[in-house]
Amino acid sequence: MRVPPLLLVTPGDDRRLEPWIEALGHAGAPAVLLREPSRPRAEVQRLACLAESVGMVVVLHDRHPDARAARWPVHLPGDGRAPPVDRPWGVSCHEIDEVRRRLAQGAAYALLSPVWPPTSKPDDRRPALGLAPFEALGPARSRVLALGGLSPARLEQALSVGAAGGAVLGDVFGRATPAEGAERVRAYLAVASLVGSGSDSPSLGATGSNTNSSS
Repeated sequence: MRVPPLLLVTPGDDRRLEPWIEALGHAGAPAVLLREPSRPRAEVQRLACLAESVGMVVVLHDRHPDARAARWPVHLPGDGRAPPVDRPWGVSCHEIDEVRRRLAQGAAYALLSPVWPPTSKPDDRRPALGLAPFEALGPARSRVLALGGLSPARLEQALSVGAAGGAVLGDVFGRATPAEGAERVRAYLAVASLVGSGSDSPSLGATGSNTNSSS
């Protein structure tokens, strides 16, 4: 499977996510990372199934205590935890060496951040990395998504230097309504289709096991 050119990251707040997932999926969003550590496992499972039903690849954030009990791929935070051995996985990274190490361990993809100042974290004082790390990564950059301050124009820049695509939270989930978020998704996908995007990687599809488990 190809690393998606656009990965949506849910905000982890208390909003009803169902209308958002439906609208974003119908807009063509290819994948979603459910970053919802505080929601009950049954609710996260329902959200994951809903996202699949509207065509999205689902990844569960490993900060949820039951993420590995479910059947979906998991996303590891950048805290050095061991990856799963029974499913595809991705990981958050903040420097080039960490990206290289995690991809060598078998990560299907890495999120590198903050490439630009994060929209969803206005108080984040970390220096933005810019696009130079993607150029330094060489061929490995085709499995790396840019995270932090993404916009359609910045997605175009990331794709132009060989990144797999981008991950976005604030610029979609920060919109006032699901319909406005869906319009933003369409803008990103229009850029991706013009520039060309996606990268071969280990499959992000669900493992097919534990189908009755919840997250």
